[in-house]
Amino acid sequence: MIKGAWLRHARQYLNLYGVPLANLDSLHPNGRDLWEQLQSHKYRLIVDNQVPWEKKAKDKTFADVAFILGTTSLNERDQLATLHEDRRGHRKLFENVFLFEADISEVTEQGYILKGHLSLSRLDDDAISTTDKTKDTPASERAKEEPENELERLAVVRQRGPDTLANEIKIKLPHCYKNYRLCIEVSRMCLAMLLEREPSARHTLCRKGSVNSYSDAGLIKDALFLNAWVWSEDSLARKMATYCGVRALPELDSSVLAHY
Repeated sequence: MIKGAWLRHARQYLNLYGVPLANLDSLHPNGRDLWEQLQSHKYRLIVDNQVPWEKKAKDKTFADVAFILGTTSLNERDQLATLHEDRRGHRKLFENVFLFEADISEVTEQGYILKGHLSLSRLDDDAISTTDKTKDTPASERAKEEPENELERLAVVRQRGPDTLANEIKIKLPHCYKNYRLCIEVSRMCLAMLLEREPSARHTLCRKGSVNSYSDAGLIKDALFLNAWVWSEDSLARKMATYCGVRALPELDSSVLAHY
């Protein structure tokens, strides 16, 4: 890792409540105001992997849109380096593209996070120098199922039933912004509701595995934390977003944004 690139790269470390970790500011001095810069964009979109976010990010028509590659996009990538450079090795530079990551190190059996932090960074010229390429895992080698204890938590939540879940989500929703633990809880509830209400969601979970369904819930989780929308071509992911009031777009063009 190149020290100069590390210092130039715009990254900000946050605790689970979105508060900057002041003791880590010196690692990336150019990222100290990154949260405010992200929130200053008129539109903030958590992007799913299938959508053409690079093409839109290059278009000046969408200069007031922040495109956010959250935990879902980063976890589903076969090669993280493809985020930062094309096949010819040319760097991808986007002032309006951000990466949102979570580093969780300790969780209780009940799913409560004991230790962990978040990070927000910009896809700038030095982002590739901080990428851990050892995290690249081919899709064929990835687990298709979530850990058993997490699936047990989901099963317990599903037992509450859609009506009870809808009421609980309504109560918790106003407190989700910048509360990562609560965002995880609410997104799990949304997934439970989807599985109870939509037969196609249950079939997808059986066919593709629970990791795929949790990835869709991850879009919701990040959107709640960052006060953002979701851009996804997946109809089930968009359906899940409706349960917690997150606006979800199937496509992006200037006429779509003009409605909001």
